[in-house]
Amino acid sequence: MNIVIVSGKIISKVDFKFIYHKDKQGKHTSIANCKLQVDNSTTVDVYGYDEIADVLYRGYLKTAWCEGTLEEGMKIKILTITSDYLN
Repeated sequence: MNIVIVSGKIISKVDFKFIYHKDKQGKHTSIANCKLQVDNSTTVDVYGYDEIADVLYRGYLKTAWCEGTLEEGMKIKILTITSDYLN
């Protein structure tokens, strides 16, 4: 598992989905996916579950600082997020 810390802005529409579990054994209830443009103009796919998905979906982020893990296909699974708000 590779730890990654990136800073950037969301440049795509956030795809928010609910996760339904028949057996109620799943540990996550929602997921959000989007593209983040990091400070050196590189674009990466990021996703987060539950509370992080909610923060991504609300859309009031100006800049996001994300700590997560680098997954297959150069996707970043966000574990913590801090941001500057538009307000």
